[in-house]
Amino acid sequence: MRDDLSRSFLVVGVGASAGGVEALTRLFGAVPAEPGMAFVVISHIGPGRESMLDQIIARTARLPVSNAKHDDRVEPNHIYVLSTNAAISVKYGRLIVLPRTASSEHNPIDVFFTALAEDCGERAAAVVLSGSGSDGTLGIKAIKEYGGLTLAQGASGQTHPGQSGMPESAAATGLVDKMLAVEEMPDELARYAEALATVPTPLPADEAGTEPDELREARSDILSTLRQRFGHDFSGHKDKPFMRRVVRRMRLSHVADLQAYADLLKHDPEEPARLLRDLLIGVTDFFRDAEAFAALQRAVVPELFTGCDTTSIVRVWVPGCATGEEAYSIAILISEHIEKLPYSPRVQIFATDIARPALSVARAGRYPASQLVGRVTQERLDRFFVHSGETFTVSKTLREMCVFSDHSLLRDPPFSRIDLISCRNLLIYLDAEAQRRIIAVFDYALRPGGYLFLGPSESISQLGDSFVYLDKKYRIFRRRDRPSARLHPTIASTANYPTQFLDDTRQRMTATQLQHAVQARVLDRFTPPHVVVNRDGDIVYQSANTGRYLEATAGVPSRHLLNLARQGLRAELRTTLQQAMQGRKPVVRDRVTVSTGEVNEQVRLTVEPFGHSADEPLFLVVFAEAGAHGARQNPASAAEQSPARSPQDEGTARDETIGQLERELADTHERWLTSIAEYEGAIEELKSGNEELNSMNEELQSTNEELDTSKEELQSLNEELQTVNTELQAKIDELDTANSDLANLFESTQMATVFLDHSLVIRSFTPAACSIFKLIPTDKNRPLTDIVSEIDYPELGQDVADTVATGALHERRVSRRDGSAHYIARVLPYVTAGKARDGVVITFIDVSQLTRAERDEERTRLLISELNHRVRNMLAVVISIAQQTLTGGKTLADAKAALLARYRALARSYTLVARQNWGFVALQDLVEESLGAHMLGQVGRVKMEGWPVRVSPRAALALGMALHELATNAAKYGAFSDENGTVSIRWEATPPETKDHLEIHWVERNGPPVAPPDQRGFGSDLLEKALSHDLDARIDLRFEPAGVECHITVPFSDNVRLDD
Repeated sequence: MRDDLSRSFLVVGVGASAGGVEALTRLFGAVPAEPGMAFVVISHIGPGRESMLDQIIARTARLPVSNAKHDDRVEPNHIYVLSTNAAISVKYGRLIVLPRTASSEHNPIDVFFTALAEDCGERAAAVVLSGSGSDGTLGIKAIKEYGGLTLAQGASGQTHPGQSGMPESAAATGLVDKMLAVEEMPDELARYAEALATVPTPLPADEAGTEPDELREARSDILSTLRQRFGHDFSGHKDKPFMRRVVRRMRLSHVADLQAYADLLKHDPEEPARLLRDLLIGVTDFFRDAEAFAALQRAVVPELFTGCDTTSIVRVWVPGCATGEEAYSIAILISEHIEKLPYSPRVQIFATDIARPALSVARAGRYPASQLVGRVTQERLDRFFVHSGETFTVSKTLREMCVFSDHSLLRDPPFSRIDLISCRNLLIYLDAEAQRRIIAVFDYALRPGGYLFLGPSESISQLGDSFVYLDKKYRIFRRRDRPSARLHPTIASTANYPTQFLDDTRQRMTATQLQHAVQARVLDRFTPPHVVVNRDGDIVYQSANTGRYLEATAGVPSRHLLNLARQGLRAELRTTLQQAMQGRKPVVRDRVTVSTGEVNEQVRLTVEPFGHSADEPLFLVVFAEAGAHGARQNPASAAEQSPARSPQDEGTARDETIGQLERELADTHERWLTSIAEYEGAIEELKSGNEELNSMNEELQSTNEELDTSKEELQSLNEELQTVNTELQAKIDELDTANSDLANLFESTQMATVFLDHSLVIRSFTPAACSIFKLIPTDKNRPLTDIVSEIDYPELGQDVADTVATGALHERRVSRRDGSAHYIARVLPYVTAGKARDGVVITFIDVSQLTRAERDEERTRLLISELNHRVRNMLAVVISIAQQTLTGGKTLADAKAALLARYRALARSYTLVARQNWGFVALQDLVEESLGAHMLGQVGRVKMEGWPVRVSPRAALALGMALHELATNAAKYGAFSDENGTVSIRWEATPPETKDHLEIHWVERNGPPVAPPDQRGFGSDLLEKALSHDLDARIDLRFEPAGVECHITVPFSDNVRLDD
């Protein structure tokens, strides 16, 4: 039994993505404790996950919150939250929760909004909150079509700019009533719920069922305002849908009186546009009613190109195109057919509408992905659309085929020479007179033999004889092969043209037009009354003045000639028509008596074939006067009113009457004989038919016996099937358990696995594989080679092909292109239960942590090796310094001091290198560190300058010891021993052309006079031997009288380099 509780209060569907949790908490935090409405929350939830959204909303909501369950009855003052990966619908006021299918996988919000609109109508409200994508856009259209309220979150209230896709997509349709902050939405919903109670629909009528005068006047004012503002006349629209839109605007404007709303339209500059937008809601889609479009593709599209060549033009008209989906759908069908032709004729598709915002959308040709995926095949999406983010744009070929224009069927001149008109679901909104006018437009616009494609609910009562059915189920018609009908003056309206223009046009009437007008006037006045009937006897044309012979009958109007014939004419007319139809030649009946009021007239009746079509023959029936026969009066009145007549006159009249009676008797006798012949023929046909029926009865009895036998066999088979079904159900349960085990295994192990068939087409994949190949659920049944991989695995295609061919196992270490993760990739054959190879399995095991551990271990090993090497080198240097210092005949104290000084110099260089993590150090830093002790308090005594040079740890230790020896010698015997002495240290890259050597210049001045030493010391040996050995350096040490000079030349190499 139907539960209509959802009709008594407002039901609000709230759609948000995973990023809309904050908006949801703010929304329900503003909803009062008893709003008198129900809320159903739909959010995007990932596969295999359960949301805690109900618990989060419950923290701020004042209403009870519960998880939506199947068959829950929707109650007011309650919040229902979909917390699982499922689809949700509503019917008869109860929730329907089903596992999400392919059709609802990407748009659960659209699914619920559409079901809510169909179930609750005007008592449905849709709220679109922040979220990425376009889910909810199609559902908004459905809510609007059924008269509900549509709200979307405004950009000012969104805290995450990247989550504005869903509200913006909904707003782009032009069907969102208001863009609000979430805190303002509860008040707007409350005002709308209150308006539902205060503004009823339909509007009240009086006790007699007629519309009150004040309501009729108010509606007239509304129509007048729309006509004046926009030039559109809505008087031809059906009252009920028109007033439903008006009442909806009254509720949103918080106006309870129709006349008050009519006044609001006159004074509010924005409200007329809002009402017009509601009146022009165009609910359409690509290939809406796919079976009808398939029938059009089979029966009509090939015929459009019959007899065409490269110079031909196929013309299609799509009136009421809305946002263009229907026009582009027909363009796709035509494009697919053209590809099969050896030539390419030109195609023009005229798509028209009076809704300019909808035409703007159609011209842009950009539609949300949710509107196309699942409704348009993937093959058509790839061929005729360009995918960009969350939208699809029609291809250049389709766009150039379609011409979109602002055009009114009831106001503007129509197109002509059209091959196909597709006008679906437009006529159902118009009254009978408007439909008649539009059918006349189509009759005029279509070429003979053209096609008309209507919607499934379109009435055909106005088609008359202009069209014949081509496909009755899908409302496809063909125009009869005859010249186009003359357009009725009310169709080609001149209301939009200036009066002076029309007057000038009339004054320029040509001589030919004048001749035709005169001929038409003469024919109307002097030709006898006549009609044209088809082979069924229906009148297809009649002249003036046929009222003396034809009269309308009581009841349902009829166009059949015999039903309209006056008394005395029907029998003669039937016989004459039959003879003319059977013989296909003219038949004449003289002096047929017909009763026309108070006088019996004599008429000459002529019926002759008319027209040249054998399939649709026509017959011309002419009524020619033959004079009055006499008044139908009683004898007394005749004696009083008629003058006395002579015996001769009475005899002549008697003879004429007798002759007339004899002729009528002869005709009656002829008709009687004809009837007898027809009766006898009918008896023979009935006998023959009875024999056939007896034969058929025998066959039916035999068939019945066979059916009884088959019934017994079917019962036995049904028992077997029930047994098999039980077994299958058990296997299905086992498979479900196995699938659940596998799903949990894949989810817990996070092993990326892809299953391919022999053609490398993806059969299925685990969730972890999505991050490696950028897979989405719709990528199933696509070749793996079409998918972009994040893995640096150039041999993948070769390994897969080899495994398919040979069944060999391939295992490789691979990594992501950015190096962020590492895997062991295995390519194995897919083996069935029968041990047959049926594809390939690719697995990726994440070994990133293992790889990092291996790299850390290698790094540690290298560091230990380097440390051992450096310790050995350092010990060798220490030992060498000690040997050289302790030999040479110095006292123990002097040797100790020298040894400590050299160790400290070595330590300073070592410390400097260690601070750089044993990397290269700047030469300037090394010089400053080596001479730091001699620079304290000695401002200006040391000058340093040089190029940006960096040296390795090995070079730093060697140069540091050399600088220490030079500084120590200067402190004892040279410039540093005198307070006026100076030291200049300069380094540069030489020669200027190649810059492949480093030269370091040590120059002392203003110190004590210098004399060459008697013998070489350890310092000199260290300078020459150590630098030469470690750095391949050349040393030029001079003891000049003015001071010591040392010039060191080092080639640039791995140990010494010049910075850029």
